[in-house]
Amino acid sequence: MKKRKSWKAATQIVSDLKNIQGANGNWNHSEYMRGMYNGFEVISCTLEERESKFKTEQDMKLSKYGSGWEHQLDPTGNFSCTD
Repeated sequence: MKKRKSWKAATQIVSDLKNIQGANGNWNHSEYMRGMYNGFEVISCTLEERESKFKTEQDMKLSKYGSGWEHQLDPTGNFSCTD
């Protein structure tokens, strides 16, 4: 019984950490932070025995600039959004 509680507690802790890392402005702040989120996702999906749902570079762009926009780089290399 103790092992089951430990396993359940560990799974909950990882889930909580992944939720914190998955907050807007955290996971999509940089490639490094996205990698941190995806690392927690690896642990979560392993513990929960399910398929992974990784955050991608495209997810980062959409989360920052909206899903209904076309994304283009301006001459300085920054994103500009046009509809």
